[in-house]
Amino acid sequence: DLRSSAARHESSTLSSPTKMHNLQYAYLIGGLFWLVIWVVLFVFRKDLRKAMLLVSLLSTPLGPISQFFYTRDYWRPILFNGWIVGLEDLVFAFSIGGIAAVSSKIFKKGRYVTGGWNSYIKTSIVMAIIGLVWMLVGNLIMGINSMYVSATGLILGGTITLFMRRDLIKDAFAGGVVVSLLFLLSYRLFFLRLFPGIIEEWWFLENISGFLVSGVPIEEILWGFTWGFLAAPFYEFVRGEKFIATK
Repeated sequence: DLRSSAARHESSTLSSPTKMHNLQYAYLIGGLFWLVIWVVLFVFRKDLRKAMLLVSLLSTPLGPISQFFYTRDYWRPILFNGWIVGLEDLVFAFSIGGIAAVSSKIFKKGRYVTGGWNSYIKTSIVMAIIGLVWMLVGNLIMGINSMYVSATGLILGGTITLFMRRDLIKDAFAGGVVVSLLFLLSYRLFFLRLFPGIIEEWWFLENISGFLVSGVPIEEILWGFTWGFLAAPFYEFVRGEKFIATK
């Protein structure tokens, strides 16, 4: 039962005030970690700035919207200010949006050009509506864990994107691999070192597979892949452009 699971999780957290104090800023610090990466990319990669800004701004509202679902059955982070909508959600969504948008182009320089590629703005809006409906139906009605509903929705959106822009297949898969690796490395080299035991404190491991990759729930890594899979080709898809690499 999702409510009893959440109640047990909240009870165990409330019984450890010291841990609560230590983890109060953990989510914010994690979000700022991603924001630093975003800023570094934005400063040094002028050729990627437009893509980063557009996707970051579009993905920012998805932070608090997604947490409405995730906090029911996937995890229960502590917000430093105790608000319903956390600043952390906005910072993370903004940062991961822009990073994922250019994840397949981090190691190559170039420029975006137009030239015979269709812009699919209306299609993107329809995809977003379908994704929200799927989250509502899959999670609230069918009872599927929100992380799995989210991941399948992202894969579906990415697949539709590639069906219409097959020239972006390499970008989608490269973006998925890069973002999933960034997730794994950020946890292992940074987050879990600063906050050991946080996975057991915040994540509802009994509601998911419970399989950890180097201490990280595999769902986190898989979600990183699905997000990169959708976001990496998104700018070119919605703008009708193509990134041309230069030597």
